[in-house]
This record gives sequence, C-alpha cells and structure tokens, in this order.
Amino acid sequence: FSRCDISAPPLFEYMSEAGLTLGPESFSVHSVVAIVTATARAETSHPALMKRMAELVCWPDETCMPKEDWKGQACSNLLNGFVRHYELGHVDAATINMVFDFMSQVILSTPIYMYEGIYDAHNIAIILNAYARIDRLDEPVFEHLSYMAQQMHPDQFDVQSVANIVNAYVKVGVERSTLNYIMEFMSVVTQCFDAADDLFAPQAISNIANAFSRVDLIDRVLFDHLALAALMIPPKEYNPQSIANIVNAYSKLSAEAGGGMDISDLFRHMSDAAMLQPTSALEMQNIANIMNGFARMTTRDLPLVEHLAKSVDHIAVPGFVPDAQAVSNILHGLAVLNIRDEQMLACMTRTIPVMDPAKCMEQAVANICWSIGVLQLYDDVMLAWALRCLKRTISSMNWSCLRQVQQLLLSLELDGVLPEGDNCGIREALLQHNNVVKRGDEGKPVKEGEWSQVTRACAAALVSRSESRSKRQGLDAIKWMLQAEVTVSRLQDDVMQHLRMLGKEMVEEHVDVKVGYSLDAFL
Repeated sequence: FSRCDISAPPLFEYMSEAGLTLGPESFSVHSVVAIVTATARAETSHPALMKRMAELVCWPDETCMPKEDWKGQACSNLLNGFVRHYELGHVDAATINMVFDFMSQVILSTPIYMYEGIYDAHNIAIILNAYARIDRLDEPVFEHLSYMAQQMHPDQFDVQSVANIVNAYVKVGVERSTLNYIMEFMSVVTQCFDAADDLFAPQAISNIANAFSRVDLIDRVLFDHLALAALMIPPKEYNPQSIANIVNAYSKLSAEAGGGMDISDLFRHMSDAAMLQPTSALEMQNIANIMNGFARMTTRDLPLVEHLAKSVDHIAVPGFVPDAQAVSNILHGLAVLNIRDEQMLACMTRTIPVMDPAKCMEQAVANICWSIGVLQLYDDVMLAWALRCLKRTISSMNWSCLRQVQQLLLSLELDGVLPEGDNCGIREALLQHNNVVKRGDEGKPVKEGEWSQVTRACAAALVSRSESRSKRQGLDAIKWMLQAEVTVSRLQDDVMQHLRMLGKEMVEEHVDVKVGYSLDAFL
C-alpha cells in the first residue's frame, strides 16, 4: 500500500494494533525494516508501534535478530525510516538515540576489509545521510564508513551517493583528517563520471560544490569538471535551490582562489536559469545567495536583478518577517554592485524596518548599515531602525563590522543628514576619544543626541579593538590597523604610474586617521 502511494489509514491502524500483539519471536530483520519504512513512506503515525520496533531492534537477545543478520541495505533502510518518523514527530529523541546507538554497534562490528557482500556505496550514502539529518556526529562510525568507501571502485558510486556522502561529512563536522581523506577520494570519484552523463542532476552538482566550498577545499579540477557538467544541463532543468548553491559555491571558490578561475560562462548560464524561474518559486534565501554570489564576482546583471526584485516584491507582503541575514545579503549585493533598482530598494525600505532588532546579529546589522551609507538610503524609518540596532549591538561588534558602521556614520556626516543636535561626526569622535583617553577623564556625562552617542560608542570600540590587536595606543593603533588592510590593485597601480608621468606629486596609501580611511592617492 505504501509503495503504491495508497492512503489507507484504517488499514495501517489495524495492522499496527495487530503488530503490537505479536511476540518478539514473530519478527525478523526484514519484517521490522519493512514495517518502519512502509509507515514512514505513508507518513502514518503510531508511536506505540514505533517504540516497539525500536525495542525489538535494540534488544536482540529477545528476538532472532543478532547483529550479524544486519546487512547494509537493512541498516540504511531502517535508519532512513526512523529518521523520517523523527522528522514527522512520530518518535521522540530518546527512541531515535536508542536506535542509532545500537546501529552504530552493528556498523562497527563489520571489519573494514570484509565490507563486500554486506555494504555498498548506496548503503553507506544513505546511512551517513541519516546521521547527518539528525545532526549526530559519531566519529568512529564516520571514520569506519570512510575507510570502507575508499576501498570501493569509483564505478560502484553514482552522483547522488557522492553528494549525500560529502554533505554528511561536512554537515556533522568530522575531524579534519578524516574529512580531507574522504573528500579527496570523493573528488576523484566525481571526476570519473562523464560530464555529459545524465547522472549529473542540478541538485547533485550544487550539493557537491556547496559541500567542498563550505569547508574551504579548493579543488580546481573538480570544480572545472562540475562547471562543465552544469553547463551541459539546459537552464529550464534547474530549480532555485540548485542555482543559489552553485552561484554561492563558485563565487566563494573564485574569491579564495584569488580570482584565477574564469567562471563567467557558468554565471551567465545560472542567470539564464534564474530568469526562467517563476516569481513565486524563488525564496528570500535563494535570492540572497544569488545576489551575494554575483556581488562577490562583481558581476552586474541588471535584467537578473530586475527579475529577482519581482520575486522579493511577491514575497515581501504585509506581515512577512524576513530573515535578517538574507535581507542584509540582498541589500549588500546591491551596494557592492552599485545597482539602484527602484523596485528592489523599495522592497528593502519597507521590509527592513519590520525586523526585530533583538533578533538581528551584528554582521547583518553591519552589512545593512554599510549599504545604507553607500546607497544613500536616508529614509527616516530605515535610519531609526539602524539606530535601534546599533544601540544594542555596537559594543559587541568586531573590527570588520565596526568599519562597516563607520561608513554609514561618515556618510551621514558628509551628506549633512544627521538630525539636529547630533553634530558629533565620526571624525570628531575619534579625535575626541583619543584626547579624552590621554587626559584620563573618560566617563564624564555629555548631553547629546542618540546618533552622537552611537558615534562615540563606535569610535571607542574602534580604538579598543585596534589597541587589543596592534598593541599600540589610540589613533596610532587605528593607523596600524588601516595600514594592515592596504591592498593595491592592478588598476590602482596603473593610475599611480600615469599620475607620475603627468608630474603629479602624491602619497600612496595615505592613512588619514581623522577620517578613519586610507586614501589610494593623496595629492
């Protein structure tokens, strides 16, 4: 009934009650696995029956189910079935842990060199996926299955099994040496598949690429192979999640590889695929990952942004409360690419102020503040929201986040949009804080507006973070931090050479501590 997807609740209820009347000797490995998987597939709830099945599995002395009767397929099907019941709320944490404790013993009881005829690549992938779905890290099991998998020939795997295996190891966070060995082997296995083979599905490609990028394993040959496979799949076959994962993984890879990879063709292909997605199909997190990826690659794709804006407008209806990090990535992407799409900005302007500042992490707040300053989104409601967030988070922000907030404070000051009474700019605050610290009269009450208070708090935090990292004092510490951030691009170097040819005197990378920035060229 479950295989034929026939809904028959009375039958399942009757069979469940019948199962509870039978003694342990009536059950075998096959029958227990069949009951668990069938009820999971049918999403039928009978907690008493599932608890009974778990007891039969874990107390084999009462039954005819010794550990040696459990083969790879039975283990994988049982774990997969119980995990599904757990996800549906049919079994509690104690029951699922009892089952996994016993199955870990079963798996470890098979010597690594005797896996043939007991485990295959598909079994191992499903078992690991089950552990990952409940976030259970069992180092001995993961190490044991890693050794088994590495003894198998690549032709025993399929792409989906590779995707499940690498994602499981990455998700649970296994010990690094175990992770490196299995990921290196899975890379070799993946490259054995023909890029033009139908085995490569968008979701499998995105899962493999995303897993490697999440643990910062830059395998250029593997990523080139996956990119070729992705380009051979028609854009219409992609879904939003696979597009977002591929864009996110490859943009991260390119940034870490120093921009040495040419993935422009792949990004055009992903853009075509995204443009084919219905407005209602894209979720906010998908849009955020796509925007973030294109921003990392500094790729301005205006038609794509217009399409994504329609999806955001469709999502951001009254009452919708978005994820702060997703919204910050979208707005940050617009600011990095200097794209002022009116529809997207209008969506951001009405969406951001409804987010609860207490639920917004420092990085999301900093990204949004930087973007407001760069895009000059001086909407009163937006600025009021930013102020509430900064009052709560600025004291706990790291150096990088504070630098982003500094951009907003400097923009507000230079553009003359600070409220009346808030006339303390970030430049003045940095100098005043330095002088106050030197005089030793910190803590004197000062009557001033809220933005001035935030500005002074930002200046104090910048100096404090700088001093702790540089072992210097005051503005000297900030100067040291700014000089440590200096990078010179090929474009900048070319501009400097031409200025010298024109006879211009200048200072390169001049640090102006009053502003808190290093200037590429100070004429």
